[in-house]
Amino acid sequence: GKRVELGIWRWADGKGYIAEVNYSDPETGHRVREQKSIHRLDLAQEWRLTRKADALSGEVLRKKDQSTAVRFESFVTEYLEKWTKLKKKESTYTRDRYSTERLKAVFGSRMLSEIRRRDIEEYVAQRLTAGRSPPTVNRELCCLKNMLRKAVDWEYIEKNAAWGVKQQRESPTEFKFLLADEIERLIAANTPELQALAILAINTGMRREELFKLEWLDVG
Repeated sequence: GKRVELGIWRWADGKGYIAEVNYSDPETGHRVREQKSIHRLDLAQEWRLTRKADALSGEVLRKKDQSTAVRFESFVTEYLEKWTKLKKKESTYTRDRYSTERLKAVFGSRMLSEIRRRDIEEYVAQRLTAGRSPPTVNRELCCLKNMLRKAVDWEYIEKNAAWGVKQQRESPTEFKFLLADEIERLIAANTPELQALAILAINTGMRREELFKLEWLDVG
C-alpha cells in the first residue's frame, strides 16, 4: 500500500489502513513489531499512539495475548441493542436481526477470537449450496463484517476476520413500470384519502416510509 504517514499505510484498494508500531520488549530486550488493519485513518492513528504509550509504560507485556473472551451469541445482543438499534435505520435494525439469527446458527457458541477467515468463507459457501440467493448471502456477510469491525473498535478482538472476504456477484434487479391504464386503475382502486398518496408516489418515486413521514412543512 501507499504510506500515509509514519507508521501508517493505506491499502492498495483504498478501503483501509495498516498501522505499525515498533518497541523494545522491556522483559526480553527484543525488538517487537506490531501491525493492525483498521478501516479508518483516525482509528489507526489512535491505535499507534496507544500502543506506543503502552510500550513505554511496560503495559504491553501485561496486555499481550489477553483478548476479551466474548461469545458470538452474546455479542450479537450487545451489537444489536447498543449499536444497530441506536445508530441505524429501523429497516437496517430489522434486517440485521434476521441476518444475525442465521449467523448465530453457525457461530453462536464460538468465541469472537476463534472465528477465522476460513470459517467465514465456508459459511458463505454453505449458504450458497443451501440455495440462498447471492443478495441474501451478501447481506449476511455485510452484517458479519460490520459486527466484527465493531468488535475491533470495542477491543474485544484484535482484527476483523471477515476483512477481505469477497461478496457474491448479484444480477441487476429488473423493475416493471406501470403502464398508463394500470396507473389509472391503481388510483381508482384507492379511497379518496389514499389517492393523493398514490399520485404522489407515482410522480416522485417516494417509498412508503417516506410518504408516511411527510409533514405539512415538507409539502409546503
